[in-house]
Formats: sequence, structure tokens, C-alpha cells
Amino acid sequence: MFYCPDFLCTQVGGSFHATANEKVRIPFPLNDPNIDDPYAVFVHGYDTAGGAVANGIFFDWAVEGDAGNMTVDPASIAAHTGSSATITASWTGLLEGPAEKWFGAVTHDNDDGPQALTYISIDNDAGGGYCDLVAC
Repeated sequence: MFYCPDFLCTQVGGSFHATANEKVRIPFPLNDPNIDDPYAVFVHGYDTAGGAVANGIFFDWAVEGDAGNMTVDPASIAAHTGSSATITASWTGLLEGPAEKWFGAVTHDNDDGPQALTYISIDNDAGGGYCDLVAC
């Protein structure tokens, strides 16, 4: 994954595993509001069966702020090194069916602002699969 403001690209992430289930996450991504889609993603399918052409599906998400469909309880809690607490995340209004995958994040802040993220993945496509989206 590359960040490409003014077509000057810098690699900011990648996933180089020998599977088809790759993930690249860029926490707190850079963004120039004057550029549409400043990121470029390249997918290299290698080692396909017999060198055959392979089909795939590329999901991408951009978490751009509070969509109002997820709640966290408690909404805020003080954290201290070596302590633990239980926090419950729940959501409503997400579509279900083939390819209905959702992604979000919970921020962990201090007085200096966001420090870390906890990622939330929701697969609302139970019973659906790859062949529901493309001809197999």
C-alpha cells in the first residue's frame, strides 16, 4: 500500500504472506483533503495453480469518524498500566448478505489525543461466500 500525494508515492504498508487472506491496516492514515483517493494498492497474485489467472475480491474500508451505529459501554474508562477492564461494543443497522463486511475502530486517547486503535470486524455475510459474488 502506497500513499501518493501529487503522485509521489511512499510505501506505508504491506502484507507478504503466502495466503489469499491478506490484511493491511494503516492506523491514523495521512490524508491531504485536496486529493481524492491518495492511496494506491497493488495486489500480486503469485503461485496460482498451474500459473492460471486467478479471480479475487478486494475489500477496502476507510474509517472516517463516528457513523453513529456503534456504541461502547462504558463510553470512557481510565486506564492504568497493569490493570484491565471489560468494554462492550455493539452496533445496529448494518446490512446483511453476500459481501456485507464491515469494519470500524475504537480509539484509545489521552490528553495528547488518539494513542492507539482497537479494530472491529463484522462479517454480516453468514452463509454467503465468494461464489455468491462471482461465477465459480
